[in-house]
Amino acid sequence: MEFMRQKLFKISLSTMLCVGYLVPSSALASTASVGDAKMTMTKQTNDALLSALSGPASVNPSQHFKVVFGLANVKSPAYAQDLTFQYHADLYTFVQAKSLIDGVAIIASENVAPGQVRLLVASQGADHPVSGSANVVELEFASKPLSQNASGTITAKLVSLGDGEGKEFQADGSKVDVQVVVPSSGGDSDNNNNNNNNNGANTDKETGKDKDKDKDKSKDKEKIIVQLDKGQTKADVSLSQVSGTTLQIKNGQVAITIGKSIIDSILGQAGSVDGASIQVQMVPVTDSNAATTPAIDHSAKVKIAGQVYELSITLKKADSSEVKLTKFAEGLELSLPVESDVKNKNLLGIYYLNETTNQWEYIGGKFDKETNTINVKLSHLSKYAVLQYNKEYTDVPADHWAYDVLQTLSAKHLVSGVTDSEFNPNGLTTRAEFTSLLVRALGLQSQGKNSSFTDVTANDWYAGDVAAANAAGLITGVTDSTFAPNIHLTREQMAILLVRAYEYKNGKSTNASNAQNNYVDAANVSVWAREAVNKASAIKLLQGRSGGQFDPQSETLRVEAAQVIMNLLETDN
Repeated sequence: MEFMRQKLFKISLSTMLCVGYLVPSSALASTASVGDAKMTMTKQTNDALLSALSGPASVNPSQHFKVVFGLANVKSPAYAQDLTFQYHADLYTFVQAKSLIDGVAIIASENVAPGQVRLLVASQGADHPVSGSANVVELEFASKPLSQNASGTITAKLVSLGDGEGKEFQADGSKVDVQVVVPSSGGDSDNNNNNNNNNGANTDKETGKDKDKDKDKSKDKEKIIVQLDKGQTKADVSLSQVSGTTLQIKNGQVAITIGKSIIDSILGQAGSVDGASIQVQMVPVTDSNAATTPAIDHSAKVKIAGQVYELSITLKKADSSEVKLTKFAEGLELSLPVESDVKNKNLLGIYYLNETTNQWEYIGGKFDKETNTINVKLSHLSKYAVLQYNKEYTDVPADHWAYDVLQTLSAKHLVSGVTDSEFNPNGLTTRAEFTSLLVRALGLQSQGKNSSFTDVTANDWYAGDVAAANAAGLITGVTDSTFAPNIHLTREQMAILLVRAYEYKNGKSTNASNAQNNYVDAANVSVWAREAVNKASAIKLLQGRSGGQFDPQSETLRVEAAQVIMNLLETDN
């Protein structure tokens, strides 16, 4: 057997087909005679042929884990596969591989070099070719007993298929990132249990925080990641491969994450899963007009800070019909890289090109400094890019204490001036204006313009925001039936709204303290506002004015409202 295995690795895939290691030999009869090891076979590239690797995003040291290799768009039935996988030998050890298809066997396996394993896969008879889209083999690895976190990649370096006519096809490689995460101190006993038990059951000694981490790891294992190679712009992934999971397609640092809810919806539309696939395209836009298209606010300095991409997702059914997916209620995320020479990351955001108005429109984005990317949730697909939005106001010079805050909030499209050039920082803020600020900062979606307040009509510009804030429990009226939208907001009223927004944002209440006693005018805070002032002061949502005063009954300045919104955005869970 060892001699036969060595012999197999010394010959090519096409020769292996010819000499009859595989069937159907009848299909080869007119192509080559048995034993003709010198015959030159036709080698072709099939652009539609794709490979995919999926596995856990993270594992513990000394833990066994499995990576699945699959193929998509195999148009010519394949009877042989020559597969070479490369991995970080200092992070993982290859254990074994097994076939995932009945009638298809791994006839030879060898570590041909450190960090490299080669598999020869063969169909056992004419009735068992690989075609369409399927998971082919499962590779088992063991992470090494590391003392610190490390990130590595497992790559399908060479993917070569042979059909029944002696032709050889190659697919582009694919990869999956698997991080080895060393648990925090005190968790060794639990980790040892996990290493010996695939269920990863937790002991009673485990803290609630550790359980949350394990839940996160479980979620990571349910994600399939497909890494496109350089020059690739699309991926076709079998529906059978992604059923019940989250799918992420990556092209360098560009990534589209398709949530389980969308996958489930696509499965419902597909009818039959067998032979159906999802095609995801991320096409760089070379049209120079896209780079010069203006943003909605022409008074700001706006420029492209990255590549423009056109995104699309298509369901390809088994009957060859296609359904282009364009709108999504939830579950779709986009990550775009940021140009390294951009100094002020606070001015960046992701925009989509509204081709009806021919303008870039802001949709949001959160900057991740570790990956130097901006991430955002999408509701539809279009052309997207990272833009830098630099807005300045003539009445807020660069040496003003709120200059940076107003630049940042303007770039996030949360605040705007009273004119194109003026902000009016010392103007007063109404209850309706501050409510709208909170709604935009929290990303609340308006469910309509009707509220229970008799002094807010559907025609008012703030009607939708008031209705959304009221539904979220952020606001109440000055009476049971009136909101007083145009009354100026006092500082102690602002404290109440801020605390409600903070607790809504973070999903938890916060404890009151005696922070208000630090103010010389603490006695002037209304009884009904003391708890909120204490909370807001303790968690640094707002601070007092000069002379150690809180000034609770004074009206809120526009610049103060902007600053506390910035404080709210910067709070963590």
